Amino acid sequence: HLSIRRQRQMCIRDSIHAIQRNHDQNAGHFKTLHVVGRRDIVNPTFMGEELASVFNGQLHVHDDGHVIPLDSCSLEVIRKFIIDE
Repeated sequence: HLSIRRQRQMCIRDSIHAIQRNHDQNAGHFKTLHVVGRRDIVNPTFMGEELASVFNGQLHVHDDGHVIPLDSCSLEVIRKFIIDE
């Protein structure tokens, strides 16, 4: 049997592929910022990287877990993303 974690990862990956198919069909033209934590055990970094690639989005990886990062580097990345829009 597959572990719960592996089943969850497969489900997330299937969802990402469904999003990609929908995105490709609708040719959405919007920018996305994907903020992921290196120590995130809820949404592993590789999942965030894969999702960012679906949207050709900007990826920011911070050193914490499943949190909104408040360090100066992360806040600057988020600020620039919002302001540059």
